Amino acid sequence: MSIFFKTMSSSPSRSKARRGPITLDAIPVHEEELTAAQFLRLAKENPGLIKSSSAVMPTPGKPGFGKILVRYLHPIYKTKSA
Repeated sequence: MSIFFKTMSSSPSRSKARRGPITLDAIPVHEEELTAAQFLRLAKENPGLIKSSSAVMPTPGKPGFGKILVRYLHPIYKTKSA
């Protein structure tokens, strides 16, 4: 999915620098695994986005506390990582 933004500028010299819309390639995310810190930040800043959450146990023998699987009420859009 691509999201288009039209650029608007009041100065004529600046409008010549950009030709056409800016395109962002974004993908819908319905659920994702977050670290505990990421989950706490999401729960504090946007609790209305969370439909449900569950703990994902860590892989045996690897360090860490596991992750938290978060399902969203509606998809959020994230840009593709390079």
